[in-house]
Amino acid sequence: MKKIYVFMMTLMVTAIVGCSNDNLDVKTSLTGEWELRLYDKSWGEITEFKPYEVSCLFYDGGTIEMKNNSDIDLSPLVNKGKYSYQVNADHTVTINGTAFDYFIEDNTLRLYKDRAADGPMYVFSKAK
Repeated sequence: MKKIYVFMMTLMVTAIVGCSNDNLDVKTSLTGEWELRLYDKSWGEITEFKPYEVSCLFYDGGTIEMKNNSDIDLSPLVNKGKYSYQVNADHTVTINGTAFDYFIEDNTLRLYKDRAADGPMYVFSKAK
């Protein structure tokens, strides 16, 4: 019985130590320039963009600069100009007072607004 207990404790400690948080510094991973590639307004209204047609630059100090050279209204995301942003603990980012769920994987940033209600989705790629 003692061997089973020691084995289970070792297994549990290994599992806990082996788990890591790949997003320890999420703000750093957002920092930099991102190009908007796709805007899914919901219900099948999908717009694709050319490189640098729409881009955003996340600065370390909590400022985002949006550049929009298209005629597309990106609401609820901001369109042009500099705004504040804040990374939240619940895997959301608040941009100019509007919270978005976000995910970063393979140099792709996805922002969602009201995903459960088929809200808009923005897909960015990291600028080179």
